[in-house]
Parts: sequence; C-alpha cells; structure tokens
Amino acid sequence: DARRDGSSSRSANEQEKTAREVDELRAAVAAAEEEAASLAARERRAREAAREARAPASSSSVERERDHARRMADVEAQLTRKRSQVSALETEKAELEAKLATA
Repeated sequence: DARRDGSSSRSANEQEKTAREVDELRAAVAAAEEEAASLAARERRAREAAREARAPASSSSVERERDHARRMADVEAQLTRKRSQVSALETEKAELEAKLATA
C-alpha cells in the first residue's frame, strides 16, 4: 500500500509539473504571438511608408529604397522566425496537453 501511495504521489507530482509546463508554454505562445503580430504591424507600416515615399528616382531616393528593402527583408526574416517559434511552441504545448490528459 505504501508503494501505491508513493507512485500516486509521484504521478501527481508529474501531473503538476506537466501542468506548470503547459501554463508556461501557453504564456510563451501568447508572448510569441503578440510579438509576431507586432512584427506584422511593423511590416505593414513599413510597406505603407515605402508606398508613400516613392518619388522620382534621385540618388537619395534610390538609397532610401535600398535601405528600406534591407529593413523589410530583416523584418520579414524576424516574422518568419517568430512564426516558426510560435508553431514549435504550439506543437510542444499540444504534446504536453496530450501527456497531461493521459496521465
């Protein structure tokens, strides 16, 4: 009987740990989604600014366009990385929730 109490205590501890991990992952997913949304908004604003800034091609406007293109590429790369991170966190969260449900 003492062995059974020990294993149920261990199982309860594992469930609590998994539940904490799921909560932490939920918070991480929410933060990552918020950052991804922020990056997407930043990308939209940059695209709008680029449209507004298009003027006759002088050397300074060509330079501004190149600089803008570099910044856009950087923002798009950040957004892609963040979306990948969100996806990985969601997968991990689902796995932990499944583990918690079967525990």
